[in-house]
Amino acid sequence: MRSCRRSYPRAAAGAVGVIVLGVCLASGSRNALSAPQSVQEKGGICVRQVGRSPAVPGVSIWIDEPARGAVLPAGQDVMLKIRLTGFEPGKQTDTPRAREIANSAMGQHVHVIVDNEPYLAFYDVSQPIALKNLKPGPHAVRVFPSRSYHESVKEPGAFQLRNFWVGEHTRPLISTRSPFITYSRPKGDYVGREAERLLVDFYLSNAQLGPDKYKARLTVDGNQFLLTEWTPYYVEGLSPGTHTFQMELLDPAGKVVPGMANSTTREINLKPATVPTASGLSQDRCCNTP
Repeated sequence: MRSCRRSYPRAAAGAVGVIVLGVCLASGSRNALSAPQSVQEKGGICVRQVGRSPAVPGVSIWIDEPARGAVLPAGQDVMLKIRLTGFEPGKQTDTPRAREIANSAMGQHVHVIVDNEPYLAFYDVSQPIALKNLKPGPHAVRVFPSRSYHESVKEPGAFQLRNFWVGEHTRPLISTRSPFITYSRPKGDYVGREAERLLVDFYLSNAQLGPDKYKARLTVDGNQFLLTEWTPYYVEGLSPGTHTFQMELLDPAGKVVPGMANSTTREINLKPATVPTASGLSQDRCCNTP
């Protein structure tokens, strides 16, 4: 595990990473968009809060099918029909952040999360999407637009949850009225420069984050970090290999909020880039390389 001590103030020791106010001079001061708002460090892992990307006014997403309360026959594909306005899939998001973190060459897209599985990215939602191999019982699908670098659009009307059932109507999988968190990034495999700096992104519903309010708890390889603002975060300092990320929603008393969506774990695989040296050998890039 590579340390970030050269770039970040040292957080106080403890079971949970502590926010350190200040400026990350090594990697955050080069453009205002990603200037750090707070930095936490624990176990050589840096978690850096960054501001949201510029707003996308007028964006709207809606699930036309399955309908609300739909009970669908077992053994058949479920057709998902999405209506998206004010947002252009396939277009590159033109901000400096697109050059800082993993960015899809296919452009902007829609994240589709079935139950609590890792999201699927769709770059054209003009046609129905077939959801296959759904078992009998309750299901939920969540959809929201994503910039080309996978940061969700956090605007009113830019998120939809739809509960539906296969075979038999029972209790809904996710309550539309209770607080819940939707884990989005990081996900999957990262190769080369994109492995140096990972975006942590999530969607928050029916709750507000704050020091005395709800909190998101991010755990990376057993190191806990409390997130008290609904913004993107960067994670840096991870070594090559497999890493475990967990996102939980905590109530003001510090307890995990009940609900299937409120505790999500993902395994992430990193293959960092190497750079040539004067000797002709290679060395790992530092975690704060832009």
